[in-house]
Amino acid sequence: MHQLKSKHLGTGGYILSLKGSHTFFNYINKTILRPLDELIFEEFILNYDEPIYQMKPALCIQEIILAGPEADLLLPSLLINERKDRMKANKTTGFNKVRRELKRVAQQTKKALLAKEIAFK
Repeated sequence: MHQLKSKHLGTGGYILSLKGSHTFFNYINKTILRPLDELIFEEFILNYDEPIYQMKPALCIQEIILAGPEADLLLPSLLINERKDRMKANKTTGFNKVRRELKRVAQQTKKALLAKEIAFK
């Protein structure tokens, strides 16, 4: 098990302690509902002291990650259309694009220096 401290989208499964489930449930009741991995890794992990761990090997894996994006999937994502609509509605322009790219470079530098790669087996 490895503790996660930054964004890690595409999480395949969750196990919550009783205390963690109460804390997270109270948190999502106060926010605009979005995909859980976005809530966990873009907000919750930064605002609460609840540790989040990743299992190695992983508890489960999304079929698209295992088979590849071109595979004929038995369990396709039901979020693709909603995700595309949300991305169009929240499209970044102008100075915000520059700021986003600078932040992305800073995160990649931090990851290159400090992160530990956890491969799925």
